[in-house]
Amino acid sequence: MKKLALMAVLGVMVYGGWRWQRETPSDSKASLAFNRFWVDHLPTGERDPFNVLVMSTPESIGGFAEETMWNGRIERFRFDADGDVIRAVFPYTGDREQITLKATKCDEADMDFCLEISGSKRGVSRYYSRSGWERRRGADITSFRDELLRAAK
Repeated sequence: MKKLALMAVLGVMVYGGWRWQRETPSDSKASLAFNRFWVDHLPTGERDPFNVLVMSTPESIGGFAEETMWNGRIERFRFDADGDVIRAVFPYTGDREQITLKATKCDEADMDFCLEISGSKRGVSRYYSRSGWERRRGADITSFRDELLRAAK
């Protein structure tokens, strides 16, 4: 009887480990929001302003930006994440916000992912992203903006 119980427990542990290894970070709705570039729309030209949002982990640093090819403004923040809620601190102003995130796969505006945010006075309430827009080491909002604008021409 002990052998049977031990085999059952071992089987459950192996299956659980296998499932854990197969799960990717994007399988979680909250983690889908992180380490990805988000825009409110694709720019149509070099003077069309568009909003960008990025939240990077494990650094726990993010930024709201409004960009064009010729002008841009970014406000960075630190954050602590708890599921689909982040507590953001904006060091430049000292402001604090509790921001709720709802990231989903979607097929809107020629995009693959949708992000709704609430609780922030910065940026916009709806953002979009595509497969391949994951933030990679060394990538930043400026180089991402330049890529988008090259595609808009």
